[in-house]
Amino acid sequence: MAYRIAEMYHHAFVKNRMNDFEEMLLHHTCCIVLYGGCILINNYVAGCVIMLLHDISDITAAMVKITAESEYYKYAAHCMALNLVAWIYYRVICFPIIIYQMHMNWTFVPEMQLYGNFLRWVVTIFLSCLVILHVYWIYLMISMVFHYLKTGQAEDV
Repeated sequence: MAYRIAEMYHHAFVKNRMNDFEEMLLHHTCCIVLYGGCILINNYVAGCVIMLLHDISDITAAMVKITAESEYYKYAAHCMALNLVAWIYYRVICFPIIIYQMHMNWTFVPEMQLYGNFLRWVVTIFLSCLVILHVYWIYLMISMVFHYLKTGQAEDV
């Protein structure tokens, strides 16, 4: 969780604002609220699932950035294809299925029964917000791929 808080601080106050500032700020906010909420309600499974599915697909995103900014830029298109497959599978297919399963099967300890239904909906709404962001980013990535195929130049959309 400290990593996500540091990332949000760096994004909001240190890093130069880019064209995806609002989306990334919303993403960092959702992740921090979800991680913190999972810790507070003693549901580590949800937090672990969020971290696992995000971090797996972040590996391929890092590969794209590394290859695009290095002498191996010719391999960036291959890494982008791998990144799209990973994002679509982990963030658009697996993630919503897990959100649905968590929402439908979430049980609370007796002390949390009073607030359980409210907490379940809060977590589901924040997780759904992340899914919407993921679909939007995949749309942008696919747009970048088509732009590259048309013009031969890779540009951030």
